[in-house]
Amino acid sequence: MKELNEGGFNENEINQFSVSQPPIDETSVNFTESMNVSIDHFTISCNNKVLFDDTDLQLVFGKKYGLIGQNGAGKSTLLRMINNGSLIIPPKLSKLYVEQEIVGKYDENCLQSVLKSNTQRQSYIKKLIKLELKLKALDEENEDVVEDNNLELFFNEYDSDDDESENGGGKSDNHGVLESAEHLDYFDEDDHQLIQRYNELENNPKELLDFLLDYYNQVSEAFQDLGFYESEIGARKILFGFLESIDDYALSFIIN
Repeated sequence: MKELNEGGFNENEINQFSVSQPPIDETSVNFTESMNVSIDHFTISCNNKVLFDDTDLQLVFGKKYGLIGQNGAGKSTLLRMINNGSLIIPPKLSKLYVEQEIVGKYDENCLQSVLKSNTQRQSYIKKLIKLELKLKALDEENEDVVEDNNLELFFNEYDSDDDESENGGGKSDNHGVLESAEHLDYFDEDDHQLIQRYNELENNPKELLDFLLDYYNQVSEAFQDLGFYESEIGARKILFGFLESIDDYALSFIIN
């Protein structure tokens, strides 16, 4: 039996699971250069319940796979064993294990739920919308104070429920987005210099406008560099069998 690595398991779970896999020649060229997953005769058990018994797993590079099974069958456990190295795969393969269940809402379709599951993207969207509202409030006469209209582009993805829970209620503007005096609406907790600069300029609207506009452009550029503007394309591919394209009519028909 092989001792479990801790990645992907908490302390209690480590004591519950056991895994065995025949020895592998990890110096073999066939193994080190392989782009396929080939795990033969492995066994995984949990609390004396056998989930996989002398099982073979073959995954061919370039193909896409999904695991289907009842709750408790061991789907997530298998992926976690691969992710934490308890089951050995060739070193050339990259692993990214995302453990997250998406809780849908009655007023969201599945595409919106998938997009909102990217918490980093959501934090950027929240920041961009809050900054855009602040900039427009500082420069009411200039409707084009920001070139990118992220407010209109991403408003349907913005979840104001988070603001209600964070702020315990609050004042809502004409877009339905809660305004907050918290600087963390714009900055991250460790952005001490930016927060300090904001405080210094808070009573100087003109300089504050220039400062926030510059910061807004930096955030928007980072959002683009991270590929978040193209996230919807990727989400559509995931939801609809990795199709290259799908028209809006078919999209609304399938996901509503």
